[in-house]
Amino acid sequence: MCVSDWRLGRLIRSQNTQVNTAAGTNTLFLPNRNRVGITLSLTVGGVSAANSMIVTFDNGAAFLITHGNPNVHITLCTHGDFVNRGFVVSGGAVLTTLTVVEYFLPEEVLAAGLNEFRRSLGLSL
Repeated sequence: MCVSDWRLGRLIRSQNTQVNTAAGTNTLFLPNRNRVGITLSLTVGGVSAANSMIVTFDNGAAFLITHGNPNVHITLCTHGDFVNRGFVVSGGAVLTTLTVVEYFLPEEVLAAGLNEFRRSLGLSL
């Protein structure tokens, strides 16, 4: 990790949302072009064999969050525009709490070309 990574990291903002769902309930997260990462995590106290959540993205892809896989982290860097898409959190058989952490960068940082970004950090071209 270098100083420019720290400078970029300081611009990232996060938003935490607790989702409590049971079977038949859904929580919608709208698409967002500034979202650069998402962490999905079952609450530690609520992890048991019966707890699960399904996270379905608007392109049809889905993650099953269970006691065996309680944490999922996806980023713009590793998954492309996947994190910009809208998604729905659906409950399993019992009341379950999922923490959704969304990470955002300002549009001017995302829209900057490589040379512009290097100049803003004081790096040589």
